[in-house]
Amino acid sequence: MAEILSVIEHSSLPVIAERVASQPVLGSHHARLLEKLASNLPAGAFSWGHQSVRFAQFCGVIQLDDLTLEILPKIHGKEAQPESCRGAMVQMLHSARVIRPYKGAQAGINIQNMNLLDIFIQHFCQDLHSQILQGKLRNYVEKEENLSVMRGRLVISQHIRHNIVHKERLYCRFDEFSENMLLNQILRFTLLLLLPWTRFGKTKKQLNKLLMHFDGISDAPITLQSFNLLKNDRITQRFQPVLEQCRLFIAAIKPDVLAGSTPLFSLLFDMNRLFEAWVAEKLKPWAHQQGWHLRTQGPRKYLAMRDDDSPQFQLRPDITLVDDNGVPQLIADTKWKLLNEADLKLGVSSSDMYQLYAYAGRYEVPHLQLIYPAQTGLLAHYGFRLQGTNESMLAVKTIAIEKHQTINWFLY
Repeated sequence: MAEILSVIEHSSLPVIAERVASQPVLGSHHARLLEKLASNLPAGAFSWGHQSVRFAQFCGVIQLDDLTLEILPKIHGKEAQPESCRGAMVQMLHSARVIRPYKGAQAGINIQNMNLLDIFIQHFCQDLHSQILQGKLRNYVEKEENLSVMRGRLVISQHIRHNIVHKERLYCRFDEFSENMLLNQILRFTLLLLLPWTRFGKTKKQLNKLLMHFDGISDAPITLQSFNLLKNDRITQRFQPVLEQCRLFIAAIKPDVLAGSTPLFSLLFDMNRLFEAWVAEKLKPWAHQQGWHLRTQGPRKYLAMRDDDSPQFQLRPDITLVDDNGVPQLIADTKWKLLNEADLKLGVSSSDMYQLYAYAGRYEVPHLQLIYPAQTGLLAHYGFRLQGTNESMLAVKTIAIEKHQTINWFLY
């Protein structure tokens, strides 16, 4: 059973020659595995120091042989409580719809005592189970066979090739209602894929129980490209949240990193992107109350035009609220950073402020927001009025990463 080593983002682990169990360090063996995995991780996921490794804002799990690295988000004031940081990340993934379990899926999942990987797997198991309860997965599958009676349509080229002697046979192509369809093959492949990686007996039992539903399904070699071959039908649409999780797990396995040995595993999320998606979901109900529509990563405009009329310096706001006519009413940028309550500027970087000023002028928007995670000593809201030609109102807001928090999105 793999040991779990939890580390907070932006912190470092010492690297020593020989590691013993429960030491908050990396041994040289695990450091070499991490180095071999580097090209398969997001750029900048970690950096090497003097006999140490420092992790960036990419949180999740990295499996290194018999050691599971669990990289957790830095929730201010809870850095010494891995279970709190873990719970915050899980609820952010739920709210941002990165992991979409069915209603009530969290029941029975012990976030306090489980690592992130097993939490992800258990959510997947419960989500898949809920879909299976709605009906057995069957669909028409195209088949080709050499038959004694006509079925479907004759494949002339194959018929001539196979039956030049056997005149009594017909090479046919036909559709057959079957369970052995690509969707089921992906699900079976994912369940088998996850079995070696789970740490808890309960999770392994869930995987094996689900596999019983796919006993008659062939073991097809599934890759990320296989998802492009799925038909866009009613069944596929119903299973879309489950398939998205399958895609995440399949992408997480690194089979080519260590040839001839157990593949490595990494499932990491960029906290900058996750915080942005989480804020967007939290903001949607309030935007609806205002009669506005929420857009992410847009609308895109350019800040300048060259003499040859080619647009340059593209602007792409994290979150924009537009009215029914598509006119921006509020632009918000999210920042997964810590502020400084002792600074009159609150620690807001000049580049971030300049970026919002550019939005104010180019989009002619009256309200802007910079949104940060909450921390001790800071208020939920600080107001600024931009000066110059773009006198928009800018709010610096801090939001606690709490499951049942009600957020006040007042403008100024």
